[in-house]
Amino acid sequence: MSLAEVWGVVTTGVAGVMVKVEVDVAQGLPSVGVIGLAGASVTEARWRARSAIGNIGATWPAARITIGLSPADLPKSGTSLDLPIAVGVLAATGQVPGSALRDIAFIGELGLDGSVREVDGALAAAIAAHRHGVGSVCIPSANARQVRVIPGLRVVAIRDLAHLIRVLRGEVEVASLQGADETGAERNLGDECSARHAGVPSGDMQPDFSEIRGHPFARFGLEVVAAGGHHCSMVGPPGVGKSMLANRLPTILPDLPIDIALEVTALASLAGQWPVERGLVRRPLLQAPHHSSSPAAILGTSKGRQSIPGALSLAHHGVLFLDEAPEFSRPSLEGLRQPMESGVITVMRAAASATLPARF
Repeated sequence: MSLAEVWGVVTTGVAGVMVKVEVDVAQGLPSVGVIGLAGASVTEARWRARSAIGNIGATWPAARITIGLSPADLPKSGTSLDLPIAVGVLAATGQVPGSALRDIAFIGELGLDGSVREVDGALAAAIAAHRHGVGSVCIPSANARQVRVIPGLRVVAIRDLAHLIRVLRGEVEVASLQGADETGAERNLGDECSARHAGVPSGDMQPDFSEIRGHPFARFGLEVVAAGGHHCSMVGPPGVGKSMLANRLPTILPDLPIDIALEVTALASLAGQWPVERGLVRRPLLQAPHHSSSPAAILGTSKGRQSIPGALSLAHHGVLFLDEAPEFSRPSLEGLRQPMESGVITVMRAAASATLPARF
């Protein structure tokens, strides 16, 4: 009957990879097949898309549907391909114009009622689409605040699938968000996150370096550490203020430049530790894991082929505070050697490997 091609994005490690979603609707017994090394969550997208399309009043074709994901040799997981699969079916059956799918990538998870839900790693996916030369991305409204700061990228925020259909048909005007240039983005984000604290919104009461009284030599030492990006070891009896000083160190670090802020936000979003409504991480983050934390929690691990950043990567261009450092396990401490020298850590597993930034 018809063939449609739609751009989607999946995340591998902390980077996004463009995926061409091809939907072929042909005569035959009604069935839906997904090919191209799709994981369980991607294979299940066909049922989410089918229910979503039916529940908004659109038509799911009674035909043989083949969904191809290219590159076919790349394992794919996650729910970000729900939206491009649904759009591909709608385009292949003529319910949305194919011309509207040019120069745009779709990212989002579908609810059975047709709602478009936020996804982790949307910022990394949008960056990958922009680097691939795609001019626009269609994403859930919940992810728009983070993604809109990418310079030169047009962001189309969508509430639900019915809204998207009307937008693609040209029936409604969509309030697109054009990515600002670097200077403008830094200025706007500075207004949103101007608190002199470790990545927290304005108004939150957090420790500040200016609150320290006494400790002149320790304060001077931490100022040198902050100015030069050095590592620091504090030794002293309990109760003298070591933890108090370390917790306030991020507040004298400068704001993150826009390119670093995008990278840090992508890491935090991938780990599920930065709510999308808080926008971009503009202040250096503080990571203070407990000494009982496992090496995987400190160094990073993977879930299937999806890498999960550890405390080292989450403290990228921020502060990693190891309170009671001798109490940490030896593998955790030994694992710090290479990242402290190179600024990256490579997490290798049988299924996949990924190199994560870790300059703290």
